[in-house]
Amino acid sequence: MIHEQMSIENNVTLTVRDEAFNVIKTYHKRNRITNLALYGVAKLIFGNFVSLDEAKGYAPKYIAFGTGSTTPAPTDSGLGNEITINNDEPVRVLITQRNIVNTNLTNGVVKTVFRAYTSSSTFNGIALTEMGLFIEDSGNNLFARVGLGGDPVIKTEKEVLDILWEVNVRSTTTGGVTNES
Repeated sequence: MIHEQMSIENNVTLTVRDEAFNVIKTYHKRNRITNLALYGVAKLIFGNFVSLDEAKGYAPKYIAFGTGSTTPAPTDSGLGNEITINNDEPVRVLITQRNIVNTNLTNGVVKTVFRAYTSSSTFNGIALTEMGLFIEDSGNNLFARVGLGGDPVIKTEKEVLDILWEVNVRSTTTGGVTNES
């Protein structure tokens, strides 16, 4: 029997750059997809979206940073400690580029790439320890989360953060072919 499986894998590359856009440091991390993202995929497969606008409601549009230290989990709906202004409004960075990269379709992989940049005036002097991919500019609508581990990002006013978030949907075949009657 042949078994088809689908998996969603995420990779995050966070690059700290100077004013001339030279690389200062690069972080490569794997992250955790949340139940909200999985529910959106299930609704798409089931054909449960009433309109294209409803389907777009599950697409990530923002990236946020935090100072939390809890391990990312599928049940997360927000960051452990998201950075806010006046302890109220989140400081989410709008995703400025998104692409579907079909380079591995013959291998059963479709990659969606999200990219954003912070300004030199945000997140200065803060030990950033977590990042999240969000659907809306506020609220508990986390699509994916990554912890930066014991190596926090601390940027200065002369640096920007270049965020590249990849979401790979992979189809795999397991097992052998058998005759079924």
